[in-house]
Amino acid sequence: MPVFLPESIVGTLVHCAKRRAGRSRPSLHGQYSAQLRELQRALGPQSRYVLNLVVHVVDVAVKQILRACLATYGIFLHMPAKAIALSHSVGEMLRDRRQRLGYTLREVERLTSARGNLIPFSTLARIEQGRLDPGLKRLHALLQLYGLPIQAAGDLLDMEAIAGTVSVEGDLADLRERGTKAWQGGDLPTAFACYLAMRRRADEPATDRAVRHESILSFAVMAAKLGKEHIARQILDDLFLDKPDRPTLLRAFVQAASTWQALGSADVALAHLSGAERLVAPDDHRGRGWILHLRASIQIDLGAFDEAYVNVVEAARHYEMAGRPYDRALALVAMARLEVERGDAARAIRAARRAAAFAARKRFERVHALALIAEVRAHLLDGKADHALTVLTRVLAETIAASDNVIRFYTHFYLSKAYASLGDSVRSHVEFEQARYFVRFVDHASKETSEVRGHLKDGSTASGT
Repeated sequence: MPVFLPESIVGTLVHCAKRRAGRSRPSLHGQYSAQLRELQRALGPQSRYVLNLVVHVVDVAVKQILRACLATYGIFLHMPAKAIALSHSVGEMLRDRRQRLGYTLREVERLTSARGNLIPFSTLARIEQGRLDPGLKRLHALLQLYGLPIQAAGDLLDMEAIAGTVSVEGDLADLRERGTKAWQGGDLPTAFACYLAMRRRADEPATDRAVRHESILSFAVMAAKLGKEHIARQILDDLFLDKPDRPTLLRAFVQAASTWQALGSADVALAHLSGAERLVAPDDHRGRGWILHLRASIQIDLGAFDEAYVNVVEAARHYEMAGRPYDRALALVAMARLEVERGDAARAIRAARRAAAFAARKRFERVHALALIAEVRAHLLDGKADHALTVLTRVLAETIAASDNVIRFYTHFYLSKAYASLGDSVRSHVEFEQARYFVRFVDHASKETSEVRGHLKDGSTASGT
């Protein structure tokens, strides 16, 4: 039985096998080094998967190594070339929180000393400037003092890791335009580099207050799109306290509603949506599209499909009138999701393909992937796992190089489901293990994440069969 093996794991397999060389059990490196070298030579930089690695040539002991490597290879892939010791984003978050609480550097020194973990004011200043690694002990002490969750720092580090070493220049308007185009085109490192640069530029003393609020909101929106809903909520809460102007407040209400929906609280989401409705102007077609779109999404979650259908259609119409094709593409994906949740596989497939075709024409790579995942769900609903597998292979081929952990999670989750439906328990298990890894990066409270987290809590390795 062949196994689809991510290309990036081959090097890890060789490394692990070398460590086993000389032990009593057969060594993968010793017995199959020629095959591995041949595979590595065959893989170009754009290769997606090593196909048809025949399991029966590997003995039982090495199969266990293979499974362990597959279950953990994402950890190795996501480790940077050197440890992320210094973080401007974490330092900025600590500084902003300290200033909002009204503490001076010396007051924080006094408070941390009283708690038995002295942080000198000069040390704190260097941490806030991103010039000194706070270390886990200091970081925990500061987060606890400021009332911030430890997850907030981890989320910021994840986002900095996505941006990597991409260098971007320009004023705030140029950074916003470039970041938006990069996001829509699926270039996440450039998009995040632009939004991080915007966030830092917004803190400069000469930056206009409204521009600063816009930059903060854009960063929250970007964080939420990558599944970092908790840090997005924290940023939005601070933004609300700073009393932004009406246009920014409208967008903040919409994003807050979206974030609370993703976190599983429809009631709080609807409350924020009501705030947005009070602010939207009659001729603001994009704003009305946002509100109708989000209301429809919440209604889909609640099973109010007829009402959701009307709102999705109206949202798409407003987006078209506003000249916002990217938002319209997302509305088309929402229509496909509606039909899946309603249980109409045929209509869901048609809607998903329409959304995918539209996104492909506009080169909206991420929306295209979301549309394909909606089509996968429709095929599984229709009992056609082989069709779902074909589509999922396309998703992997198109997104494997992106650092989009949300897409990765849902792709591996539904690969597990497809293989389970086809009776391939080995592959289903491998893909479910990948979903278990990527779910830690996704704050969504969806049915899919709930299922995987349930297995994490009870220690199960079930594949969803």
